[in-house]
Amino acid sequence: MRTCPACQKSYPDDTEFCSRDGSALPPAITATIASLESGLARRFKVLRRLGEGGMGVVFLAEQIAVGHRPVALKVLLRKLLDDPEFLLRFQDEASSTGRIRHPNVVTIHESGQSDDGSPYIAMEYLEGETLRHAIKTRGALSIADCARILQQVSRGLNAAHKLGILHRDLKPDNIFLAQTDDGEVIAKVMDFGLAKLRQSSTHTITGTILGTPAYMSPEQALGMKSEDLDARSDLYALAITAYEMLTGRVPFHSDTPIGYLHKQITETPPPFRALAPGLEWPSALEAVVMKALAKEREQRHASALDFAREFCEAANVTMAGSPSPGMVRASNISSGDSRSDAATTWPVGDSGAPAVRPRAAVETPTTPLRVTPVTPPPQPSARSAPPPLAVPAPPPVPTPPPARRSEIEEPTYAKGAYAAPPVYPTKAAKSYKWIYFVGGPLFLMVAGVGLYFIQSRGGSVQTAFVPATSSPANSAAATPARASENPGAASGAAHGPAPEGMIAVPSGVFAMGRNSASDAEETPAHLVQVQPFFMDKVPVANIQYLEFARKEAAHMPPSWQNGSFPPSQGDWWPVTGVSWADAQDYCGSRGARLPTEAEWEYAARGTDERLYPWGNDFNKDLTNSKASGRREVEPVGSHSGGASPFGVLDMSGNIWEWMADDYKPYPGRAPAFDIPADAKVIRGGSFQSDKDHVTATTRNLDHAGTRSPVIGFRCAKSQ
Repeated sequence: MRTCPACQKSYPDDTEFCSRDGSALPPAITATIASLESGLARRFKVLRRLGEGGMGVVFLAEQIAVGHRPVALKVLLRKLLDDPEFLLRFQDEASSTGRIRHPNVVTIHESGQSDDGSPYIAMEYLEGETLRHAIKTRGALSIADCARILQQVSRGLNAAHKLGILHRDLKPDNIFLAQTDDGEVIAKVMDFGLAKLRQSSTHTITGTILGTPAYMSPEQALGMKSEDLDARSDLYALAITAYEMLTGRVPFHSDTPIGYLHKQITETPPPFRALAPGLEWPSALEAVVMKALAKEREQRHASALDFAREFCEAANVTMAGSPSPGMVRASNISSGDSRSDAATTWPVGDSGAPAVRPRAAVETPTTPLRVTPVTPPPQPSARSAPPPLAVPAPPPVPTPPPARRSEIEEPTYAKGAYAAPPVYPTKAAKSYKWIYFVGGPLFLMVAGVGLYFIQSRGGSVQTAFVPATSSPANSAAATPARASENPGAASGAAHGPAPEGMIAVPSGVFAMGRNSASDAEETPAHLVQVQPFFMDKVPVANIQYLEFARKEAAHMPPSWQNGSFPPSQGDWWPVTGVSWADAQDYCGSRGARLPTEAEWEYAARGTDERLYPWGNDFNKDLTNSKASGRREVEPVGSHSGGASPFGVLDMSGNIWEWMADDYKPYPGRAPAFDIPADAKVIRGGSFQSDKDHVTATTRNLDHAGTRSPVIGFRCAKSQ
């Protein structure tokens, strides 16, 4: 049997992926009583298998040396023995939990290795049920029972915190309601398998988030280092557990683990009545829980004990006693009778206690996630900026002639078959020389007549965008939309007004890449944190690049003849035919730089995992792509309806754009082809790209020295 690590659904051994959420399934558990009896016979008598978890299989056994004491015996999966991270986590669970001596923490009796080398942990065998099962079967609990469970759990956590041990994965699945022989209910914290000894800094891979996203503190979701986390992270998880006990649901719901993390970081928990309108609670009680759920840990209670004390005071419950005996059904674990409910097939959590899959409204992914902070590249040394251009508003743009550069192809070279940098096609450029003498004057004459015709009737010339060199009167067009108007915008603050022609993009965490892409280079989806930055609203245009290029002939695009644009283009067409260094130098002249790949994708899709800047459905009218039928580059800002959540334009199709980054596979992927040493990332697709390659996640690469007629750029600047 194989169990999905995200939703806990079980599958046959030959199943590779979860049909519900697509998660890769861990190796099938093949440990049997027969295979373990010989290796453990000297110390334990294995009775039956209780269940399985993500790290091992759990048996009911008798510890021979101490009067055949019943124990829950967890044995690490044999297939994981070669994984040093899993082995260290398993050992941490034994060493960390074994140091905690408290009635509200599950007791570790023994840990070691069987004769065949399999690590095991023997812990106390509990009769009762998990808090998860109690909530699932009975819904919201009484305020009195919540208060008593909470105060017991807080005492167990406090005992661990005093030893410098953090749980890091506290949730109802890891709180067990054990019933004693005299009917008393004792809440016990279990599964410290994700606990991190504060003094240790070597057992967790940097940037990896271990835990359950629906209960994770904002600082943990942001990837804070283990040594910087403190007890207030467990306090936050305890507050979500309290919220769930009172309402029957967790405060946030998402269909993906990444969605949960984003909500933990950015959203305010809804009031109790929004999730359970038929129930009533004292307002003071809700205020205590909301204080513990503060995004900034400094605003929470100082400790779990303080939280429990205030909760009990608001609930008018004495800080003593235990939950009512009716809370627990002892037969759920200890009896061997056949049962019709889910108890007969419960998957068992990593600590050996049954873990029931919660209702659909609160299903929570448990796959470890990674948040990668992106450090912006160093700001290039600012060159002397070109003098301001006195640029009049451009005239109306006539429909350009059909494309005549059929030999120009996409820079999507066969991955793994790189040779010398491609040579910029010059044949087409030479064939255009005669147009300078005939087409140029004709174009100016038609444009002048059109301009006179419009102005003589009191009209005005409308441009597709306001360039960085435009007059102050038109600068409002470059003002970014407020975050509240952009559903994909993050809540991180942007500092200071954006420079003219640029958009202010706030800091945030988003899912970079996607898992369902046809191109494996866009996978896997992974969390990335970006700092606030400014980005050009549109790619750099010919007229903006002209003065800079005239200073040094080396920066002149090959398609320009004597400093003039191709005859089929004009001032506000995006500049192309520039190398990566050309683009970086131009940005440096403005005190800016090329954007990082993460910044570009974040500006293009926001935080709601949209596929295109405007949404999830392709629309050929919002981009210049192969489906548009235009077959050549068009002016910047031609599709205002295709703006990204932050108001950035032209992030789909028309031209590819240089990124600051060297090209490399996403985290967790090995290179699938030979990547050239000078390969740089390009983004966005072009007018030759199909709908699957003008998405916000599309990525490609080209040699840094390439001067392609379909590659341009835009600038970014750190705030």
